[in-house]
Amino acid sequence: MSAPVTPDVPSLVDVEDVRAQVDAVLAGHVGELRSVLRAAGPDAEVLADAVARMLSGGKRLRAAFCYWSWRAHGGRPGTPQAHTAIRVGAALELFQAAALFHDDVMDASDTRRGQPAAHRAFAALHGTWGLVGDAEQFGTSAAILLGDLALVASEQEFAGAVSLEPCPAPRRRARCSTSCAPR
Repeated sequence: MSAPVTPDVPSLVDVEDVRAQVDAVLAGHVGELRSVLRAAGPDAEVLADAVARMLSGGKRLRAAFCYWSWRAHGGRPGTPQAHTAIRVGAALELFQAAALFHDDVMDASDTRRGQPAAHRAFAALHGTWGLVGDAEQFGTSAAILLGDLALVASEQEFAGAVSLEPCPAPRRRARCSTSCAPR
């Protein structure tokens, strides 16, 4: 069991505003997604809403571990590299969101963080929108696609983050498998 966080002892995601910075990057992704989906039609924005819900809450531990590992290895706050570490942390959060969308389908979960899981919410929308076909299949398909969408967003954020890094060697190591890494 973990020790409770007291007001005098901030969580590691709150020190140096890690959570706020990661949340800002994630909000930017949702905003961009919303703009893209708006072009597809007003009903398509519900997908951005689902991604935003999945990204809301959460402890941001993956992002914090990423950032504090970088700091432990000599990283300095307030540098361009600090922003890179934050963006890589945001990519990890997007990857986790992708896994959660898929996991809820695989486990047939009814809820996620106190709200209907995405596949359940989209099955309900199927009826609200008066669509034809099987509502459960529609919900399952939507959730799988949302997971894929979050996975693509994770890759985009990671690629954007490491492209900011001035040194190409770490970028190559981060992007390539061990088979193509320099020996």
